[in-house]
Amino acid sequence: MSDLLDTHGEIHDAIAPPRPVAPVRVEIDPSSELRGFIEGREVAEPVKVSAAVRVRALVPCHNRAEDLALLLSDLANAELVTPGGVMTLEVIIADNASSPAIPGPPAGSMVRVVRSETNLGGSGGFNLAMRSALEDWARDENAADFLWLVDSDARVLPDTLARLVETLMNDAGLAGVGPALADPRTRVVHEVGGVIDPRSGRQGPMLKSTVGVPGVEACDYVASCCLLVRRECVERVGLMPDRFINADDAEWCLRIARETGRKIAVNPDALAMHPRFDRFPTWQRYFGTRNAFGAIDAKGLSRRVRFRHAMSCVAKAINQTLMGRDDLAELHMLGLRDASRGATTGPASHDVPRPAPSVSTEELRSVIERMPEGALIAVDAEAAALGELDERWREVIEAARGRPGAKEIAGGSRRAGLFAAASRWLLGPTADVAVVPAAGAVRHWFAGDRLVCLSESGAWITRPTRSAVWRAAGVLARGTGLAAKIAMRAREDEAMTPAPIAPGATALTLSIVVLSYNRREALAKTLEMLREDATTRDAEVIVVDNASSDGSPAMIRERFPRVNLIELTTNIAIAGFNRGVEAACGDVVLVLDDDSWPQRGVVEKALSLLVARPDLAAVTLLPVHPEMRTPEWRFAGVIDAARGDWPTMGCANLVRRADWLAAGGYDESFFLYRNDTDLALKLLSLGRGVWFDPSWIAWHESPAAAAKSARWFRMATRNWMWLCRRHGRGATGMGAMLLGWLWAHRLAGASLTSHAAALRGALRGMMGVCPEGPRGEHARGEGLRRLLSLQRRARGLG
Repeated sequence: MSDLLDTHGEIHDAIAPPRPVAPVRVEIDPSSELRGFIEGREVAEPVKVSAAVRVRALVPCHNRAEDLALLLSDLANAELVTPGGVMTLEVIIADNASSPAIPGPPAGSMVRVVRSETNLGGSGGFNLAMRSALEDWARDENAADFLWLVDSDARVLPDTLARLVETLMNDAGLAGVGPALADPRTRVVHEVGGVIDPRSGRQGPMLKSTVGVPGVEACDYVASCCLLVRRECVERVGLMPDRFINADDAEWCLRIARETGRKIAVNPDALAMHPRFDRFPTWQRYFGTRNAFGAIDAKGLSRRVRFRHAMSCVAKAINQTLMGRDDLAELHMLGLRDASRGATTGPASHDVPRPAPSVSTEELRSVIERMPEGALIAVDAEAAALGELDERWREVIEAARGRPGAKEIAGGSRRAGLFAAASRWLLGPTADVAVVPAAGAVRHWFAGDRLVCLSESGAWITRPTRSAVWRAAGVLARGTGLAAKIAMRAREDEAMTPAPIAPGATALTLSIVVLSYNRREALAKTLEMLREDATTRDAEVIVVDNASSDGSPAMIRERFPRVNLIELTTNIAIAGFNRGVEAACGDVVLVLDDDSWPQRGVVEKALSLLVARPDLAAVTLLPVHPEMRTPEWRFAGVIDAARGDWPTMGCANLVRRADWLAAGGYDESFFLYRNDTDLALKLLSLGRGVWFDPSWIAWHESPAAAAKSARWFRMATRNWMWLCRRHGRGATGMGAMLLGWLWAHRLAGASLTSHAAALRGALRGMMGVCPEGPRGEHARGEGLRRLLSLQRRARGLG
């Protein structure tokens, strides 16, 4: 990373005093279209930029230090001195939780690094840098300000920026502009602007070559790997939609064009290099499927187009199922599921699996070399062409073709391919091993007992079986249902709009209460994450410290001086939440454990919902571990839609302060455990609603679920008995107590200490005095019955 520091210094030298800039040397393939493109530019008329121009480049980066260093080298050579004046360029790097962290630039450099402790994805990284760029950018009426979005794996030429700036300066009707994009490996232009097909909803290049393009062309979108946008347009429309990766730039460009009345365009005389977008995707399939409908809605396309596009994703899933890649097919299905729910923001849902890893070249060769005498091998021409471009697979292709009896997989019409695939399914494959492209096609289905699937992204060995057809039929049925849901749901841009305010209602103010005890680093991370969300950044934050001995209060005073710190002299456990809510000024309190934080954008949605729904007392968020992506509530997976009668709460809840006080907050007799579920049931018993949407997440890094202490077994079991006595009626209450007791002993396993603690807790809970509930509470057992029903369904008992 020391080279990166040197690169930062080069940028400082290039920006501070204007100087002549040497061009970046680009090696051009003599057969490439890019050769004439570059050579023609050498004699082109110099770029003229009149008036003062200020540009801030925004570069998100996650574990790509080498790519970033190359890009920074390109930016250091950007032509900032033009015949019409001098541009100023600043660079803001959004470090997306890189490991190791990207180091800060030297003092005085025009480069700065803003870091997120979690990977926010492409859109989140751009937004982090964009927010930083806009916060302290003083206006200058005599200057034109632009934001330049550049991926860390992109490369730009010395005049790329100047040509983009010139385009926007010469046409006030443009909001943003991008260059032609070339593949850095082949040096061939692969995208000149992007469009959304009005019939299928599919995204793709408007043009694939600059040949014959007369000049600047309007388009639907420009890829955010290199996009220059007017500052005032960003301030009017807002940040990019939080899609993590894929389709965020298309949706954003369409929204900018619609809301500003200006166009997005591509300048074919400007050039940047970025890997092709049609590379074989693995884990990206989920995001590509999930996020596509935001762009379709932003373009104003019909429900029919939504359905058609969803069915095209189902077709891709079926293809991968028949190729033996059920893992990739499931990514399409989960993307459609979350799109049908409107759960399209942030990273992948907690239950999205990781696809199978790629195999090594040695493994592929061994499969071919160990084939017995007389075994048949087939090679597809498309896979062979890939071997010519990629050295990793060249030896594999040569070994396959060198086998006696090796044959080529013939192409042909789709109808003929379907007939041949059906024949192979019935009679068996015609080859023992088939080397095919991983993307797959009808002619590859059941082409061999084993398929060697090659792509630029990696290689896999699969064994498709006859049962794949029945699984594909299941994918079709499931996918058709999801496609119908997507077609019928509200437009995504409408769904993302804050809910309408009820008559006479006003916006709600927010306070955040965090309870802390001896988890200094976790607390610091939580407070840092609250800074990254636009809604929580400016809210009142109260930290109640339960007499920590690890220096947490000193850390808060030093690093977070705006936080209102309440230091307690003794550890009063959950009662600390009540002290914090009592001190809060907001209409709504977000109560958080010190190792949890809400997913970006969720708090804004929850506040909008509470404004629109005065019948709701609270919104609870689904606790999910940020690394394992596993939810703490298994029963949350048994519901498909949000509901307003949710019978439990967790580590992150938004509650109206008035309702919290009316319900008595957390019952301090509980001390720890089950207090959140008790509060949810109290609110429901008071006739108030508790909203739960399974797509609204709070990240929770607590290791508590990994090992239960004896104290947990004693207190959690006792508190469950109290909860059942308070909120259960008749057989429901007795049955719930018995089930909870048995479940505690099941969790105890072989630990005699845990069994003894659970027994003591159960006896105290059943025979001791049960704390009284709030006045006005009318428990009829409905909430407790609902909770038990959810838990039974999650365990397959209901």
